[in-house]
This record gives sequence, structure tokens and C-alpha cells, in this order.
Amino acid sequence: MRIEGEAIILSRKKSSEGSLLITLLCKEHGIRRGFSKISSRSQSATEVGSLVHYCANYKETSKFLSISKLELNKSYSLFFLDNTREFYKVLYVLGLLEHIFKENQGDSSLYDIIIKFCESLPNNITDLILLELKILALSGFGLDLRRCSATNTSQNLAYISPKTGGALSYEYGNKFEDKLFRLPKWLISNEKPSMEDLDYTAKITQFFLNRYFFINSSESLSNYRKNVFDSLVVG
Repeated sequence: MRIEGEAIILSRKKSSEGSLLITLLCKEHGIRRGFSKISSRSQSATEVGSLVHYCANYKETSKFLSISKLELNKSYSLFFLDNTREFYKVLYVLGLLEHIFKENQGDSSLYDIIIKFCESLPNNITDLILLELKILALSGFGLDLRRCSATNTSQNLAYISPKTGGALSYEYGNKFEDKLFRLPKWLISNEKPSMEDLDYTAKITQFFLNRYFFINSSESLSNYRKNVFDSLVVG
């Protein structure tokens, strides 16, 4: 069967002489992996962060695509080679997707969110944290900050449970304060976050990414994230 469409390159690695194993986030087909012949003419189209038009064939008996064409539309990574902050941001976000989502997972909503984020580069730490929260939600492990998970009230929310990812009211949670995350108010209001707020929120998203997906088990992913959050400034 033949498929084609838009995709962004999440990873590539040499698999054999003259061949690359490429991971794509396809607009219509989610996460797919396939083999592509190494060609000097298509070198830039196989770089991580490349937005491409692809053509591929696949058999029901194989989980890998046979990629016959990769046509470069835009490269989000190569464009920021001279901007360390944005370059690592691209590598981190795309690496996070490959780490979390499995073969055939993801849909057009995930693709659209990632493209919108990449199109907004250079952007600030607020956008990146919100993207991490969206990725958690799309993976099925989103934080529920709409109401208290214990009492169902939406009033005076003050904490986040590290066990459930749900919000807790001050009245319910204050007796367990030392075991809970403080709920950053900017996540549930139009309040502009301070740098301290953003730093604290980034620790929350890292906690849940580690809890559900063990991102610290990937040395490259941990280094990308550290470089991103160490170097970013609030816009």
C-alpha cells in the first residue's frame, strides 16, 4: 500500500550501508518508522526537524515503511543552527515525541500542535511548558486543574497532587502541604508568571514526564531539556 503526505522528521540513524532508519510524525498517519536510501540530494530532508512531503510503501507484514521520496519544505533545526536555545528546543520537543509516542500513535491534532509550536520559534519558556502540558494531555496523562479532585469544587484551588495530577483546594490540601505541589496560579488564570513561577512549573512538568515516561532514562533527552531550560529567558 502507498501512503504520502506531510511529516516532520523526529529522528534518523544509519541502519546499514546506504540506508537510514527514519522516524516521522505524519499528519495523517501518526508516528511511523521507515527506511530511506542515503542520498546527497536528500540529505537536508532527512535531518531532525525537517518538514517534508513523503511518499512511502508498506506491507501489512512489516511495521516499517519503505520511503521512496522525501521532499524538504522547511527545516526548523537547520534554520536555528546559530541559535543554541532554539536548536536545542527543536531537538528536545521532537525527541520527547519519539520517546513518549509509539508506532501508529498520534494524530493530526498532535501534528498541528507541534507545527504551530515550531512555526512560533523563537519563543519563550512559557510556550515550552504549555507544550509539555499538552503533550502529557494527548498521551493520556494530562493534569486536571479545573476543580478539586477530592471535593469537586473549583474554588480556591491551591495544590497539585503528585499522585493523580489533579488540583486540590486550599481547604482540603493545606494539611498535606509538604507532600503536594503548589499550583502555579498562571496555569489557571491570566496572571503573567514570574521567572520563579516558570522555574517551579518546569519542575512540575519534569516530575510528571519522569513519572509516566522516565525521560531521565534517556541521556540525550535529559541533556536537551537541561540545555533548553538553562538557556531560555522569559519573553
